[in-house]
Amino acid sequence: VPGSSEPPTTPSSEPPTSPTTGVLTTPIVNVVMNDQQLQLQWTESFASSYRVLYWAEGEAPQEATTNDLTYIFSTLNTDAYTAIIEAYDDLGNSLFSAPISVEVQ
Repeated sequence: VPGSSEPPTTPSSEPPTSPTTGVLTTPIVNVVMNDQQLQLQWTESFASSYRVLYWAEGEAPQEATTNDLTYIFSTLNTDAYTAIIEAYDDLGNSLFSAPISVEVQ
């Protein structure tokens, strides 16, 4: 309608400055295998960051840090991998997921 003006719409919520909005909880991990890649997915744990520890049977652990709730790594010619997710907050508290093992097919 001519003469009427709506105020400009702005996003109703700003992105949070920190992903933590609750009490730190233990992550629960699920593994999906796709084309020689393992995708680890875990539940929201109200952590400021996550450390992913994974290793092939008989090898030294590898590690990565992420703020996401997923992590993908390529598998080699190995039969089994084990992974643990560590959720930690800004105060230095941390909780580890139960180890999850996956057989590479």
